[in-house]
Amino acid sequence: MKIKSIKSLLAVTLVSSALVSCQKDQFQFTDVARVQFGPVQSLFYDRNAKLADTTKSYTFIYAGNKTSDTVYFDLYATGGVSAQDRNFTLKQVDVAGANNAVADQHFRAFDNELLKKKYVVKAGQVHTMVPVVLLRDPSLKTMEVVLKFEVQENENFKLGETANLWRKVNFSDRLSVTPVWSKTTMKNYVGTWSYVKHKFMIDHTGQPWSEAWINDLIANDYNQLLTWIAVAKTAWVDYNNANPLNKLKDENGVLIVFP
Repeated sequence: MKIKSIKSLLAVTLVSSALVSCQKDQFQFTDVARVQFGPVQSLFYDRNAKLADTTKSYTFIYAGNKTSDTVYFDLYATGGVSAQDRNFTLKQVDVAGANNAVADQHFRAFDNELLKKKYVVKAGQVHTMVPVVLLRDPSLKTMEVVLKFEVQENENFKLGETANLWRKVNFSDRLSVTPVWSKTTMKNYVGTWSYVKHKFMIDHTGQPWSEAWINDLIANDYNQLLTWIAVAKTAWVDYNNANPLNKLKDENGVLIVFP
């Protein structure tokens, strides 16, 4: 029994040491209460996911009649838990050369009183989800805007690692290229993204071809995704055969090609 107890104690010690080591990989500072963004909780101890979700893409095109929607980012506090709720502060940062989102036109301002109440790390917790409220302004029909923001030092928190102090959302109310289109499956089977190609695929398959829909099929029903790609390709071939003098072109007048 003594040997078994010693082995059990050793196992617990090793696991605890591993967790501490992983946390140090994620957070350089544990001296005082600090705050920074991070990956989803399931990937927290994955070193390769340390900078995951730095940028998200969103379009209202799939949102029905919604006039606003919310995207979420994971945020973590270091230095231990607190017996009290601790608020944190966000601030927009302009991106040079981009169409920067305008507060209360394209997104709910970070100093909005209702939102400020949600920017809190609850007592006894070191993780929270940060809501960013996007607004469906008419200008999003014709352009994509970018919202970059950073966590700020306040009375509750110092700042964490520099690389994890910011997050960004690119959003519009039209079809636009999103990160999933750079994945191997889409590059190999669909090719270069264009508005016309994307719209053609939606119109001729009856499927949304949204970021979430594609990722779900890649993860859970890969063969079904390949089937829908085949349907889209067949429709493209049929269209070009029916219109030999006016084959399908993208918004820039370039012939659309599927690999």
